[in-house]
Amino acid sequence: KPHPEGILKALEQIGVPREMFLYCGDTVLDAEAAQRAGCHFSAVLNGTTPRQDFFPFPHVHIAPDLSELLDWLRKQAR
Repeated sequence: KPHPEGILKALEQIGVPREMFLYCGDTVLDAEAAQRAGCHFSAVLNGTTPRQDFFPFPHVHIAPDLSELLDWLRKQAR
């Protein structure tokens, strides 16, 4: 990271188009990797990176923890 190679290989292997993929991470390196791969990104604040550090990067959601992220994803699926 932030090179998107890992994300792009995973997308190729699972056969999901990048615009349908949500990459979640807890660092700005994750956010940058998602941006470079052209996929959606959700930050999770369970690491040491503060919320405001994610603001410069495209993101669909910033979750305080994994439990809240799961709740948010369930709401999006409805």
